[in-house]
Amino acid sequence: MDSAAAPVQAPDRLIALTDGVVAIALTLLVLDLTTIEARGSSARELWDVLSNESGRFVAFFIAFWVIAQFWLLHHRVFRRISRHEDTLALRNFWFLFGISLLPFTTALLGRTTDNPLAVTMFSGNLLLISLTLAWLIWTAEQAGLAEPVSEERRLLNRARRITTATLFVAIGGLTWVIPPSTAELLFLLMYLADVPGQLLVRRRRRQVPGWPHDS
Repeated sequence: MDSAAAPVQAPDRLIALTDGVVAIALTLLVLDLTTIEARGSSARELWDVLSNESGRFVAFFIAFWVIAQFWLLHHRVFRRISRHEDTLALRNFWFLFGISLLPFTTALLGRTTDNPLAVTMFSGNLLLISLTLAWLIWTAEQAGLAEPVSEERRLLNRARRITTATLFVAIGGLTWVIPPSTAELLFLLMYLADVPGQLLVRRRRRQVPGWPHDS
């Protein structure tokens, strides 16, 4: 048996696998729309059919946009990683597990627009993805697999993770007291997830002169 140290494993295959799963998830999202039975001999009748299925189009848009956000975050993480270990790969599989579930929870969200349980399940799915991505990042940093970031970037990343997790938990609860069709639109607030972190950074700069920050 060769006693030499095992060669460093580049994360290329891990990234390629993740990209493939995300692509399949996005494809499955749109495939659910193809099951809509488009019928009608006039433009008005066809419009009525599509209007009745508006919940499925809204759910598709939200899920597509959310997956894109998580893919971007995953991509940013792996910019800092030049090698990986089996433990990191296993954490990544948990992230992919959450992504793989999204077509199912999205279909529930779109087909049962007035059911709060559907919104809660979708929110729980997003919370799972968010937490597993945070777990993945933590594993990479603890194992020394990720390049270090500035204190400012670390604060921004931590604030974003807390904000998104809090948002998903809040939506999962709010959908039981407000119309589910309204609650699901709140997922778009994920776009503002960086705002709390930016406010914290500005406050830190005022409180601590010379506090290190990104150039």
